[in-house]
Amino acid sequence: MLTIDAAADALHMSPTDLANASLREYLEHQLLKAETEIFVIGHKYGVKTVEDLENKLLNRQTTEETAFEEFFELDGLVARKNRMAKLLGQL
Repeated sequence: MLTIDAAADALHMSPTDLANASLREYLEHQLLKAETEIFVIGHKYGVKTVEDLENKLLNRQTTEETAFEEFFELDGLVARKNRMAKLLGQL
């Protein structure tokens, strides 16, 4: 099994630099994934925020059967996006 030390040596970088670069790539990938899923749900319902979808649900402006479930999914995705962005800011 390849270790961080062996990979770092092969790439001519320190294990710390490789770990930091790997973590940054992972967080950026997760952030992009969350943003993409947020966009897909938002586009489906014509909303930009969780609050917009909540208002549509409360005012019965959507007839989608899955809207209620996707509201909670959207809320979770926004939380995940914010966590990823916060962690990236700490690097």
